[in-house]
Amino acid sequence: MRFITTVIRCSTVVALVGFGLIVLMLVIGVAPAVAAPGPIGGLASPSHPDEASWYANPNPSLSWNASLGVAGYSYLIDRTSGTNPPATITRSGLRFSSTTLTAGLRPEAISSDDLNGDGKADLVVADYDANTISVFLGNGDGTFQSPVAYPVGTNPHGVAIADLNGDGKLDVVIANWGGANVSVLLGNGDGTLRPAVAYSVGANPSQIAIGDFNRDGAPDLAVATYAISAVRVLLGNGNGTFGPAKSYPTATNAEAITTDDFDGDGELDLAVADWTANSVSILLGNRDGTFKPKVDYPVGTHAHSVVAGDFNGDGARDLAVANWFDGTISVLLGRGNGTFGTAATYVVGASSAQLALADFNGDGILDLAVANRQSANAGVLLGKGDGTFMAFQGFATPTHPHAIVAGDFNGDGMLDLAMPCDTIGGTSVGLLLNTTMTPFTAAYSHLTDGVWYFHVCAIDTAGAVGPTAMRTVRVDTVAPITTDNANPGGLSTWHAGPWSLALSPTDPPASDGSHSGMVGGAAQTQYSLDNGVTWQTGTAVAFPRWKRGGGSGSYVVRYRSTDAAGNLETNKATTVRIDNSLPVAAASPSAPGNPATVTLTATDPDSGVAYIWYSLDGGAWIQAAYPSAGGVAVSIAGLGVHTLLYYAVDVAGNSQAGFKVATVTISASGSATPKQVLASRHRMLRVGRGLGKGRRQAAAAAR
Repeated sequence: MRFITTVIRCSTVVALVGFGLIVLMLVIGVAPAVAAPGPIGGLASPSHPDEASWYANPNPSLSWNASLGVAGYSYLIDRTSGTNPPATITRSGLRFSSTTLTAGLRPEAISSDDLNGDGKADLVVADYDANTISVFLGNGDGTFQSPVAYPVGTNPHGVAIADLNGDGKLDVVIANWGGANVSVLLGNGDGTLRPAVAYSVGANPSQIAIGDFNRDGAPDLAVATYAISAVRVLLGNGNGTFGPAKSYPTATNAEAITTDDFDGDGELDLAVADWTANSVSILLGNRDGTFKPKVDYPVGTHAHSVVAGDFNGDGARDLAVANWFDGTISVLLGRGNGTFGTAATYVVGASSAQLALADFNGDGILDLAVANRQSANAGVLLGKGDGTFMAFQGFATPTHPHAIVAGDFNGDGMLDLAMPCDTIGGTSVGLLLNTTMTPFTAAYSHLTDGVWYFHVCAIDTAGAVGPTAMRTVRVDTVAPITTDNANPGGLSTWHAGPWSLALSPTDPPASDGSHSGMVGGAAQTQYSLDNGVTWQTGTAVAFPRWKRGGGSGSYVVRYRSTDAAGNLETNKATTVRIDNSLPVAAASPSAPGNPATVTLTATDPDSGVAYIWYSLDGGAWIQAAYPSAGGVAVSIAGLGVHTLLYYAVDVAGNSQAGFKVATVTISASGSATPKQVLASRHRMLRVGRGLGKGRRQAAAAAR
């Protein structure tokens, strides 16, 4: 019993039942399910804004506008443009952002209303260990003014707000667990409260319900008293004071209470959550402020909170009970005559502390919010409109919440949540601001290269699916590959100017094989001739032929390409060898004799000599590979005058300017007299067709 008592003293239960709330719940509860939702609006991608473009980011995020009346969304991404998402909700239409307030020691219970009449929701928090309540006046933007503390009884445990004296100003009632009484603090209309007045009710009052039980126009109080397993009813005098408490038995350990008209007779009745009995007790009202004997209905283990509303739109009031020990919610549908059906169970979180009932997604259907103490979270079960609810969707809270209240704290028309977090010595009040109307985002990671299609549709509470919206996502994470023609086959090649280095960019296929060719399309190629200091754009690097051999030598060209997705290739480098100088050939004097020998030599300062071409006495041109040492020996036989034509070609393919002529005379005595003549190009062309052809052959072979 000591263990149970400790647990109960740490619990928080809040009842918000007043005249205005009852009417509001009647209006909301009978709203029908909405029609199938319309098309998704605002479908966009912050990371891939242009559907026609390619992106190197394989982690796209897609956002779209949330809509009122939508219970959730179904979405997926795949390679098929014609896919429709399944008719199951993969993400709720709810979204909350978290913030924290500071109250007194061990905030235990909470309630909300407009205490100062400025149209902005305020908060009243019961501070269990401080024996005070903290009043937070709202600024209307989700923030609150610094709290003002008011002394109450010992261990305040439950909070309710209503106009108790008919002056149009809201007042506050507190159930003091350790004081065996309730405190009434009349409001001044400006958010301040008068000193507390105590009324005895019995041991361990836990929660309060407010209503006109005797139909005299004055608010009355019904208090769940845990230790005496009863409801204590205090009839109001209409001026903010109350008569003595009258007791009505419940099942064991009355923990929480709410009021509504369960049998449709126009009179307020009571529903009490019984902790140890694992039941909810129904006490039907007699119109005169008295109640009929209880009727019990089984629920989960350790019933800890109870709320009433029309969950299925039939006009009859239904019940939802939070069960602390087994972390569930029991939903009992009312028959309209004060009786209830068998409880349906929904799993929520460890130590389900308290419920709040409201329409959180704007579809006109009541939803359930629950605070789970041990799980350190709060969440919502969206109503389907037929008396059933969707799966629990949790949101982290600062620490361990033990009560919960709904209200529009930031003035955006969507209901938010506030929760006191009652860890011993703690002072936190958590806020979850409902941002359902802001765009939702679906994020994907590590998509393979290729074209993807994102599909999303809205689903209403009845399961009707709206039209599918689609967005194309193109992913290319592979950098392009650029090649050059500087040194074919990996050889060190010399080139005669003018000559251009050709850069050839390609974008390889996607890694998953679903694409081929230029996946992203090569967008730009750059090159640099000064070690990457200055980059120029283009795929052709020109090396002009300069006069007198200028511009010859080795050049290092750095280059890289960027594809249309923005993938930048790692810098590459190649060496380009340019030879703009011409080789020069010469004939060495011949020794006398028949035959005589003439040695042809040549020089080239850059690429070196590749061949010497020669023609003897008008014969065919002969190509002779130039040796690494020495020259080319030409043997000449026969008496008389012989004509030797010759020229050199270097490794880069540059031919000597014109050709040279050497005449050799062989006499009968065996002497040979060489004579060299440099022929001009004009003369070369008059020698004969065979010579021109030989020159062309020589040049082609050298290249």
